[in-house]
Amino acid sequence: MCLLWLAHPLRGFEDHSCPALVGNYTAELNITNAQRWLKVLQIANPGVVLIAPWIGQYLAWPEVDSVPAMRRAAIGRNLAVIKRCDGLVLVGGRITEGMLHEADFAEQSNKLIFDLTHLGYWAPSPKRLTATANLGAAISAAAR
Repeated sequence: MCLLWLAHPLRGFEDHSCPALVGNYTAELNITNAQRWLKVLQIANPGVVLIAPWIGQYLAWPEVDSVPAMRRAAIGRNLAVIKRCDGLVLVGGRITEGMLHEADFAEQSNKLIFDLTHLGYWAPSPKRLTATANLGAAISAAAR
C-alpha cells in the first residue's frame, strides 16, 4: 500500500498583494480544511494511506510555527517522515514556502508528487474528487 504525505498551507494568508484574503485564511481554518482534504482524499482513494502528522503537531504545539528555530526543527522532522513516504500530495489552492520545501525534498528523493492545488482551497466532495484525483491509478501508471 502506498504511503502519501498530505501538504496543505498552514500559516494564515499573508500575501498583502491580495488584501481581501489577508487574515481570512487563519492557521486554524487551514488545519480544519487540511483535515477535510485528508478525509476526502482517503475516502476517494482507499488503496493508499494518506498522512498529515503536522496537523497533530500543530494542534498540540501551535507556537511551533511562529518561532523560527522551532519551525526549522519541525520542518526537519517533517522531511524525515516524507523520506519514508512513497510520495506527496499538494492541496489547498496554493503552494506555500513550506509546501515548496517539502515538494523539493520529495522530488530530490525521487518521490511521487501529486499537485492538486488547481482544485482550489476547499476540499471537494469525495464523489467529485474521485473523478479528478484518482491517486491509485496515477500511482499504478507511475510504477509502470
